[in-house]
Amino acid sequence: MDVEMGERVAEQAYEFWIGPEIERRRTAGKLPDDFALHGAQVIFGMDEGLPEIRLNEEVKAVAEVTAARAIEKGEPVTEDDIAGYKDILLTEDDPNAGHITIVTHKGGWAVAFDFRRNATLIAEHVELARQFLAAAAWAHEKGYARVFVDTLFSATELMAKGMLIWQPDRSLLDSKTHRLIKVRFNLERKHDNVDPRFAKLLNRLWKLRERARYLAGEVELTEADIDEMLAVAEEMHDVLVATSPRRAPVSS
Repeated sequence: MDVEMGERVAEQAYEFWIGPEIERRRTAGKLPDDFALHGAQVIFGMDEGLPEIRLNEEVKAVAEVTAARAIEKGEPVTEDDIAGYKDILLTEDDPNAGHITIVTHKGGWAVAFDFRRNATLIAEHVELARQFLAAAAWAHEKGYARVFVDTLFSATELMAKGMLIWQPDRSLLDSKTHRLIKVRFNLERKHDNVDPRFAKLLNRLWKLRERARYLAGEVELTEADIDEMLAVAEEMHDVLVATSPRRAPVSS
């Protein structure tokens, strides 16, 4: 992350959320007189309410760092042992939140933020899409054209949804119709936020699915068509995996 950007994010986080939370707790007598801030977290949920603010030991995160010396597994690590921070990840305790996390480091602050929501839910979409992709490949091998279309549509729609639901928009989670995902995904394509080939695949399968599943017409696809559709779908899955927000596992 750019140092200047990190400083701006930390300043704004302190101004809008962390500082007011410290004052609120001080006023309520919930902080000791010698309180010193050495870490803070702003946790953003899906809804528009105020974020959760965590101070010091309340922070839940796992840091990816560059070590200043060789460190044995299980050895205690102090601030002096950390040369720098590569990233700070939320854990599975916050499966679907966005965050700003700051920790003191060598007289300054290490800052990480990821405003994307639904990391765990996206991971579930990734896994289920992989299963439908395998089912589509199997259906093709068996010559089941209608099943191929239906399962590849399911895979592609799941991946499209996975590329959308990082946004704090509950309608994407609550909708029971296929149309909303299609409309919103095509809107992202118009804004150059997704590969146009992925939107083209979703649109094509959308048109074919009714004929395939409800016997509403013939499904005519050449081997070249099928190979291209599968290749684009696999690439779409790779992109979703590579761009999904991450979570650090919680140690047992």
